[in-house]
Amino acid sequence: MNSFGLPLRFNLNLTPIFGQIEAYAYTRAEDGRVHLGRLLEMTPLDPSVGTHEPTFHMDRSSAQELMDELWRIGMRPSEGTGSAGAMAATQAHLRDLQRLVFEKRGVE
Repeated sequence: MNSFGLPLRFNLNLTPIFGQIEAYAYTRAEDGRVHLGRLLEMTPLDPSVGTHEPTFHMDRSSAQELMDELWRIGMRPSEGTGSAGAMAATQAHLRDLQRLVFEKRGVE
């Protein structure tokens, strides 16, 4: 949620020429009006202050939408192939093991 009390939504565009991602954060009110987030102001960090406000807050559904948008434009995790790839590899391995075990025992 944001200051409007509405879920934060995202739209991302990949600009291959510049190698950048255009990111739009917005909310859509019940009356259909869209509120677009603007570029954040950068301020120097004061080390004497114990805690700082986060750049922004988002709920889990907004975080999921951001992740889905990144996936849609071709971004993938830098570690591994993701859960879908890992599951497919596990299933293939299990089929191979079943084939070995059942063929050895003469089971069809």
